[in-house]
Amino acid sequence: YEKINPKLKNWNFNVEMLHKASRFGCRISSVPVKHGDRLAGASHVGIKVVWDMFVGLIKYRLNAK
Repeated sequence: YEKINPKLKNWNFNVEMLHKASRFGCRISSVPVKHGDRLAGASHVGIKVVWDMFVGLIKYRLNAK
């Protein structure tokens, strides 16, 4: 974690972690996660969050070294 030194603190955190881990030669695998049905409330992931993620990924890609 310290070697990867993530900078992003938002929804794009996992993309940065995967990208940097791959560049450092770490093995990356997938672990299935089962999510239960929402029991109350509503999702806060709307179009603004999706747009912010998209813009954040473009910015990250342009600045990635």
